[in-house]
Amino acid sequence: MNERGGKSIRNIEFDVAVVGGGATGLGVAYDAALRGLRTVLFEKSDFASGASSASTKLLHGGVRYLEKAVLELDYGQYKLVKQALRERDLLIRLAPHIAHYLPIVTPVYSAKEKFYYRTGLRTYDAIAGTRPSIRSQSLNAQQTLSALPLLSERLQNKKLFGGVKYFDGQFHDARMAVSIAKSARAAGAVLFNYAEVSDLEFDGKRWEIRVFDGVLDSEYTVRAKTLVNATGPYADRIRLKVSRTHARLKPSKGIHIFTDKLRIHAGFLVPKTADGRVVFCLPWEGKTMIGTTDDFTETMDYRVEEREIEYLLGEVNRYLCEPLSVKDVTGTMAGYRPLVLKSSKTSRSEALIRDHEVEVIKEKKAVHVLGGKWTTFRFMAEDAVNRLFTLLEKPFVKCQTAGRSFHDSIEPETYFRLVSRYRFLGEKTKKHLLRYGKDFEKVLDYARKDDYRLLSAERPYLSGEYEYARKYEWVECENDFYFRRLSVGLTDGVRHAETIPAV
Repeated sequence: MNERGGKSIRNIEFDVAVVGGGATGLGVAYDAALRGLRTVLFEKSDFASGASSASTKLLHGGVRYLEKAVLELDYGQYKLVKQALRERDLLIRLAPHIAHYLPIVTPVYSAKEKFYYRTGLRTYDAIAGTRPSIRSQSLNAQQTLSALPLLSERLQNKKLFGGVKYFDGQFHDARMAVSIAKSARAAGAVLFNYAEVSDLEFDGKRWEIRVFDGVLDSEYTVRAKTLVNATGPYADRIRLKVSRTHARLKPSKGIHIFTDKLRIHAGFLVPKTADGRVVFCLPWEGKTMIGTTDDFTETMDYRVEEREIEYLLGEVNRYLCEPLSVKDVTGTMAGYRPLVLKSSKTSRSEALIRDHEVEVIKEKKAVHVLGGKWTTFRFMAEDAVNRLFTLLEKPFVKCQTAGRSFHDSIEPETYFRLVSRYRFLGEKTKKHLLRYGKDFEKVLDYARKDDYRLLSAERPYLSGEYEYARKYEWVECENDFYFRRLSVGLTDGVRHAETIPAV
């Protein structure tokens, strides 16, 4: 149940206060609480309402980073890929109701291209220690077209030679955030969304944190021995206040678009764009998601511009027999990656760290978590909480998150055996309810009140989910529900707003 309306926290001195309720902040709260630290977290908006719900929805090592590691003999990039692949497999094991392996196909147009990508993906498998069922495979032209039916047989003047299929993890990012939040709450952490840190002051021994609660329209002060800044692309705002030093972040904007015209069951990787990056086309929530861009901007503007949409469509259309147009786009999303500058004197993209960095301000008992990505959030949190113990007068306790499934975790096989008792539910609704894990029967308790009515005839969602989410998943408004707990607001937000019914 949500903490609001429960016991007061104003007279409690916490061991750690976490600012930021995205993947990293929630991960820190979960890890810290499991280690016995009295933990509170504040998020000024909804959990995962920023970059953490605007990701490419992949748990991956990064094939592009591996290529860079090999071509530039960059050991740092290799370590990043190896760590991320380990975390990818671990998260799929810890949250099988939210994450799974997804085949991704890269088309190739020459024997040389095929050898190059096949060799690279074999290396990717070797680093991950991939089991045989999800190892990369070589495809001929017919197998490639069978996996990607809308693929053109020619790229400019080159005939399709074949393809390479590999596997990475796919997950629902915003739902993963809720699952981590539930796990943190079960471990004893106190979590607040719509609670903005309006001011903070260190008195030499502890932090006094002024919080404005947007739901209750009230302000209060919380005390904590240590502070963790986990505000993603906004981390410099707190860093500069706490440390009074130079900025370290250069956020990069990434957009994604959704369409229902391009129907795929496997992922499709555009291996090299005009500016040397990669673009993914991925099946997601009944649509196809295309992304992403990587543009540095001085101001954070979350609007998706038509030129950004046209860029993605242009890169993908080169490979399709039926090109997409702007009118085929049903939804969009934008987010900012918190990329880290190696020094204050450079802003070149090659000088930006794609890994994370933990900055400890010992004299003020503060920890700043900078950079990183969804795949490695658990490892980043472990790193940050390890540093907290150097600031607290407490015996060190080892991290426990690697060996513990999330609070609502359930194996799909077990879930489908249990949900089979509800014969009156449609098959799509049964598949949809898997995302709630072992809490699915709580959702059905609420759905029973209105005879399991659907929110929309076109969707498998139950109207009872909204009431459940308000009680157990920190939902304070309809946007929280439709854009993050369900994500239909993202996929259908442009053309089909009428399919998002009022509750």
